[in-house]
Amino acid sequence: MAGAALVAGAQAYRAVVVEGSPALGEQARRVLDEFAAAGGHVIEFADGIDLPARLDRLIAPDLRLDPPHPDLRFIHYRKGGLDFYLLVNEGGATIAGEVALTTAGRVECWDALAGTRRAAPARPTAQGVAVALHLPRRESVVLVVDRRAKLLPAPAEKYDEQRLALGQSWRVLGEDGEPVGVRMWAPYRVPLAGPIAAGRHKLEVRVTNSMANAYEGAQFPSGLIGPVQLVARRRQARS
Repeated sequence: MAGAALVAGAQAYRAVVVEGSPALGEQARRVLDEFAAAGGHVIEFADGIDLPARLDRLIAPDLRLDPPHPDLRFIHYRKGGLDFYLLVNEGGATIAGEVALTTAGRVECWDALAGTRRAAPARPTAQGVAVALHLPRRESVVLVVDRRAKLLPAPAEKYDEQRLALGQSWRVLGEDGEPVGVRMWAPYRVPLAGPIAAGRHKLEVRVTNSMANAYEGAQFPSGLIGPVQLVARRRQARS
């Protein structure tokens, strides 16, 4: 016990849900009673209870999405002075909006699949920071807040786009280049990190039927199902 928190190892909980009628020992029941007396929340779950709504009323969430979306899942970790928010889109449509965090500091956006990190457009709020979010279907992202560093608001950039249709003639390249991303489901859209210098570049696309095939080195019939496009983005000049 630590005030209104129930501590188990390195984790602290402000609410405990008791489901069904478990046979609790005397010590377990005493701990729950002390937890509730200290201000913790013990919820006896039963049919008809809207558990998410009950928890939302009892405990202020440390992340809110505006506008709300039912397919957004997140988990919040703290480690080494950093706050990590893993956001996952479990649905089939893009999630777009603004997430408000109850943590203040400098914000970065980490893409675990691409292995990239960049400053995230953010603005200060009374409770912490708010970050613009654009999360395509089945995608995930990690927002990292450094509470020791001052927030540097990053203005949202505006771009002009030009879509270039690519032909059906492809060559297999044996050269090792710089990996830019992995996509396991549609839309198979991979951003290239940073501005691309003028000149000639080679783009290699490897297609496998599943990630298991890629890990095992197996090759089965597959390919690029078009239309394939290269989207060129040019940053608009700030007025």
